[in-house]
Amino acid sequence: MKTFLQKYYPLIIILSLAAALRITSLFTRGSLTFDEYFSIHFSSLLSWADTWKYWVLETNPPLYPFFLRFYLPFINQNNEMLVRLPSLIFGLMAIAFLYVFAKKILSQKAAIISATLMTFSVLHIFASVETRVYSLLVLLAIASFFVFHQLIIEQKNNKKLWALYTLLNILLIYSHLTALAIVLVQFLILQFSAKDKIIKKNWFICQIISFALWSVWFLPSVISKLNLDLGI
Repeated sequence: MKTFLQKYYPLIIILSLAAALRITSLFTRGSLTFDEYFSIHFSSLLSWADTWKYWVLETNPPLYPFFLRFYLPFINQNNEMLVRLPSLIFGLMAIAFLYVFAKKILSQKAAIISATLMTFSVLHIFASVETRVYSLLVLLAIASFFVFHQLIIEQKNNKKLWALYTLLNILLIYSHLTALAIVLVQFLILQFSAKDKIIKKNWFICQIISFALWSVWFLPSVISKLNLDLGI
């Protein structure tokens, strides 16, 4: 325990400060916004069939509404703090992941600076107390890059790591359309950094699996927006 505290005391201090700022914001944020009510309504108050129709018509993929579908029945949905609590947890996890990632690829100093900047980021504090996907999106993006670095830069050609990376990227592209930019950045890094053809092949296989599963939502969504009558 003492060794753990000595090793991670900067992160513990940063997370304590981050939690204090976000919990304070959680208490003072006020009533749910229209977007938050929208997410709650179409995640928990409709049948699965009607919910799927909304998810298809929505601009962004349905990972967070899908999560809310299972989370909201276990809490008092009139309690704003409980409804927003998962976003706060995702936000703190993102700071922790960023610290560990920056320390691994750069230095402890870089880890402290980057995690501290995210701790005081007004935008991240706001996202961490809103019932929307954004804090989860940040967490998934950092986690994806963390595993990507191990696979591509460190060349740890490990089946479990590849499976984890595939899962993270499926969740990532199912969270928000801007996640596609992250996949593009990783593709560019792959082209300039990876020399091993097997690693490149495995990366493309991961993307094929991810986008094949993503198409289950994406294709009906595109078709619905083209106003084609396919019973959606």
